[in-house]
Amino acid sequence: MSDPSLRICAYTFDYGEDGPLASVRYTSVGEDGKVNGVEQIHYWNDVYCNCHIESALESGLEVCLMTRLDKKLVRKKIKKWSKIH
Repeated sequence: MSDPSLRICAYTFDYGEDGPLASVRYTSVGEDGKVNGVEQIHYWNDVYCNCHIESALESGLEVCLMTRLDKKLVRKKIKKWSKIH
């Protein structure tokens, strides 16, 4: 991985009312910079989603969040999550 501090990205996306609150892709990257594994999970519960994202970041995984949450709320969450090491 060329920049170890870049571990989270977020996109706002309207899944519609019947779709998930968020879809999150977790990527494990080895010391050699190669992807070891990718898992994608759909969330309908904000608290459960936040907990998983925080745990993933604490574990050193890269996180890509695609959500229908408001952009301002997403920015606030990213700011909080970016402080996790």
